[in-house]
Amino acid sequence: MEVIMNLNLSIFDIIGYVGSLLVVISMLMTSVMKLRIINTAGSVLAVIYAIAIHAYPTLVMNLALIIINVINMRKLSNNSPEYRMVKAPGNDAILGDLVARYLDDIKKYFPGYRDLTAEDTAFIVFNSDVPVGITVGTINNNCFDIMIDYTVPAYRDCSVGKFIFSHLKSFGLTKAQMSNPSNEHLNYLNKVGFSTDGNKFIKML
Repeated sequence: MEVIMNLNLSIFDIIGYVGSLLVVISMLMTSVMKLRIINTAGSVLAVIYAIAIHAYPTLVMNLALIIINVINMRKLSNNSPEYRMVKAPGNDAILGDLVARYLDDIKKYFPGYRDLTAEDTAFIVFNSDVPVGITVGTINNNCFDIMIDYTVPAYRDCSVGKFIFSHLKSFGLTKAQMSNPSNEHLNYLNKVGFSTDGNKFIKML
């Protein structure tokens, strides 16, 4: 019996540590929805741990956190972003400001980055009046050859990308492609519907 009690306490200790770790990890999330989801998971484990060790103040606190997270996740779900997209030349001022602000992160995902020029074409996605994503490249024969397809960290749930590639056809484009994407960008391309063709990733619009 004593061995079983010790085993149960060991299991609950692990649950408590995992719950605490998830709460800490949630604070590192740039996406508010991911923060809420991971924080809720950690709080659920903390509730189990609190019940096991009869730590009722900890139990009450984590139950409150779960309720707060659920309420806020419902609000986030009911207030989905209202995106709009604007076409602009590569030397557009708003585009330049966004690129300058996130240049180091852009170069991480697009190591072949070069300075943009007026010959480049950009599609800037706004949520309300805030720019949240850019897709930049060159257009030839209704094919958009993408150089940068970047979303700011807080909106990286693929919703911006899905919006862009479902609306590009309204600008007369029939195909989008990217050559030799970085490993960091491959998973995203698959999620938004690109397929491989040699060293290129292609999406028919």
